[in-house]
Amino acid sequence: MVPTALFKDILASFEQRPLRPLQETEVYNLLQKQIPESYGELTIQEKAELIAFSFLEPSKNKVQELGFYFIPLSITKNEAGTIVESPSVSMVTRDTITYWSTRLEQTDHPVLAARYAGLIYDMSLYVTGSKPQFSIAKKYVESLLDLIDQKLYKISTQTICKVGRALEVSLNLSNPDLIERCKAGILKLEEEIAIPDKPGLWGFPYDLLIGGKKKLVSKMEETAIVKKLEDRFDNMLMVNTWCAERAAKRLMNYYFGNKQPQEIKRILSGLETSYDNTTNGLAIFHQSHSAEQLYQFSKQFQLNEEADFYLKKLRMFSKGADKDLKSTSAEISIPKDKIDKYINQILEGDNSETIFVRIIESCTPRVEEAKEELERLSKVAPFQFILSRDLLDKKGRRVARIPPISDDFFSHLILHLSNSIRIGTIFLHFIFEEAITRGILTIHELMKFIDKSCIIEKDRLPIFQKGFEAYFAGDYIVAIHLLIPQFEEAIRNLVEMNGGSVIIQKEDAFNLKTFDHLLKDEIITDIFGEDKSLYFKTLFTDKRGWNIRNHVAHGMLDVAHFLNKQNIDRIMHAILCLGMVRLKESQIEF
Repeated sequence: MVPTALFKDILASFEQRPLRPLQETEVYNLLQKQIPESYGELTIQEKAELIAFSFLEPSKNKVQELGFYFIPLSITKNEAGTIVESPSVSMVTRDTITYWSTRLEQTDHPVLAARYAGLIYDMSLYVTGSKPQFSIAKKYVESLLDLIDQKLYKISTQTICKVGRALEVSLNLSNPDLIERCKAGILKLEEEIAIPDKPGLWGFPYDLLIGGKKKLVSKMEETAIVKKLEDRFDNMLMVNTWCAERAAKRLMNYYFGNKQPQEIKRILSGLETSYDNTTNGLAIFHQSHSAEQLYQFSKQFQLNEEADFYLKKLRMFSKGADKDLKSTSAEISIPKDKIDKYINQILEGDNSETIFVRIIESCTPRVEEAKEELERLSKVAPFQFILSRDLLDKKGRRVARIPPISDDFFSHLILHLSNSIRIGTIFLHFIFEEAITRGILTIHELMKFIDKSCIIEKDRLPIFQKGFEAYFAGDYIVAIHLLIPQFEEAIRNLVEMNGGSVIIQKEDAFNLKTFDHLLKDEIITDIFGEDKSLYFKTLFTDKRGWNIRNHVAHGMLDVAHFLNKQNIDRIMHAILCLGMVRLKESQIEF
């Protein structure tokens, strides 16, 4: 089967030396652009090429419910309520498999080879009734490892999944040589991408080689991997509790398996010190959360005395937390000196960029904290969480139904985040007002900050300037209408620049994906992290949250809400987040 002429030039460009990093969705978008308008029906080969790069790989290495590793780009329901997958495995035929086999033999680019071989390996049995040849599986693993060795990947977290997939296939083949090469690739990848305060980029050698069903390392290799985790734990204890906790979970699991309770106690003691340092001076319920986490760890790893100790501590904190909640249920009373101290810590220094970063981080809600608070509240006051409830708009129409928390934890999480954002905006308001007074938050500094962002196009800057001018002039109606669409366009640019798809086929036309659809793209979470990703969804598009973008776009926001500075302050905070997205070594980082 001869490769398609329509895509010949673009496919050839991928093979040019030196090979450049590629992402599969980027290949799909580039192929789409080669199709002329009114081209007519695609050939079998052209369809096969497009299908190959429109499938997605899961964020975690696992076979899906239908028995396939690769998943569709989109899953929707039609008017009849039938699930529609695009692309669907049913679109893959014997001719498709044959074409992918031909392309596999032709290409020298490991990213392309891994995709062709991976699809053949995953779908041959379903399509042809025969298992794939050993050579296909071997080529699949080798290509995945080659793209890592040659640094041809773009998004590090996705590459962790690829090396995990390579190991999984090698184990299925029971091939010692491939398994050894996978081990080396896993260790090398961590060396290349690990960043101390980004726990998603380290620790996976333990998960893949030690923490699984089968230990795959020698004693010396095992000791080295555990030593790295110990070092990360020690280095992060007083710096970043979340990172320390991520290392601690693996270490406690390791020592539990090796029947070393004293080592688990040592890790717990270190965590307690870290928690105390982090929650010092905060409300009691933060300390309560820490005690609960220590209790859960003690219980999980069968340290009964420690579990009893932390349970008593948790009960003591819970009583105090209840009192705090009662005293602030009607009003929030915070001493002015504490507010001033808090603001001064954020606004200190003369580097506006550093100050903007502090504002971003201090006023972004933390998802893990919200989950912990929600779980605690559901135990303290369970009644409001065991019944379904409706969210109504101003005219009494139901916009969302919230099931019991046992059925839909995520909906309750969005509601809780929404309320947390509303409360946090009080502090954001104080910070912004003082920053304006001190000459830190100005149109000039804002423009200088966002001008450095790689996802804001230069021709959009005048629109941002008009929006900022309206904000400082108190014309919030104008500011909101100008800035929200620019935020959406920047998110669209971010997805597209990282090889993601911003269009979706509907009947015979291609439409831009909705803002909500864009915010659900894994690229957004990879770049901004889970906290900001869910924050953006709650603020802009989730009907269980603020949903401010849709309320504005559809004329549903009352004039009073336009004049409410809460809304525009939050939009300004989100705009600041855009300013932190910069290009670094051909990758986009936050």
